Amino acid sequence: MEVDAERGARLAAFLNTSTASKEHGRVFEIFGFEQKLESLDPLSRAAGNLRRAVNAHCQALIVTPIHRPDGWGWRPARDHEPGATLALEMISLLASAGTLWRMRQCQKCGNWFFAATNKKVSCGNACRKAKFKAMDPDAFRSKRAEQMRNWRRAKKKQKKKRRAGARPA
Repeated sequence: MEVDAERGARLAAFLNTSTASKEHGRVFEIFGFEQKLESLDPLSRAAGNLRRAVNAHCQALIVTPIHRPDGWGWRPARDHEPGATLALEMISLLASAGTLWRMRQCQKCGNWFFAATNKKVSCGNACRKAKFKAMDPDAFRSKRAEQMRNWRRAKKKQKKKRRAGARPA
C-alpha cells in the first residue's frame, strides 16, 4: 500500500500542474479512460472501445520501454514532456495493482490526491476542516442521525443472526 501511495502522490503532482500541453491533456484522457475501465467487464464491447482509445493516446505519446535497476519503466522516444511519461507509468502501475480508484479530486479545492482510506474526500486537514465548517449544522446532524440509525439496524440484524445460529436444532 505504501508503494501505491507513493505512486499516487507522483501522479497527483502531475495532475495538479496547470500545463496546457498536448501530452498533459492526453494523460488526463487516459486517466479518465482507465478509471472507467475499472468499473466495466473486461470482455465487454465498451471495455474494448476504451482500451483502443487508450492505445491510440499512448501511440501519440510514443514511449519506449527501458530496464532500470528498480524494474521496467518508460522513456519518451521524442521530445515530449517527461512528466507525462512518468504519469502514464504511474497510471499503468496503479491500474495493474487495482488501486487507481483511490485517485480522487478534493471536494473543497479540486486538487488531486491518493486516498489512504475509502472514506477520504479531501486532500488534507485544511480542506477537511473548511468543508466541515461550510456545512450546515442542521443538515450535518440529520445526516449523522440517519447514518447512526442505519448502523444500529445493521448491528441489530447481526445480533439476531448470531442468536439464530447459536440455537441448538
